[in-house]
Amino acid sequence: MAPTTASGPERTWTEGATSAYRAVHDAVEPAIAYPLSKIPHEAQTGLLIVGTVGLTLAASAGYKRFLRRIPNSDAVSVRDFERKRWIKGVVTRFVSFVRS
Repeated sequence: MAPTTASGPERTWTEGATSAYRAVHDAVEPAIAYPLSKIPHEAQTGLLIVGTVGLTLAASAGYKRFLRRIPNSDAVSVRDFERKRWIKGVVTRFVSFVRS
């Protein structure tokens, strides 16, 4: 008599992963699927344009506020200190103007 096992045929790890992925996907997909086809094409285009312009303006403001390089000390004005409480950088040259 041939030995029998209670478990079915052996599966490879890729088959197990695929079936697990399908189970999770089938459970989650209805909750996150949003029918974009119900939104008119003109509205999709408008949202894309507004989003792109908004992202560009936000990136520009962020660059001017946090990443703009100050070329030298002559470029720093009182207005810069009114807008920013801190100026961060590396001193690359120090010239002392001490009179004798």
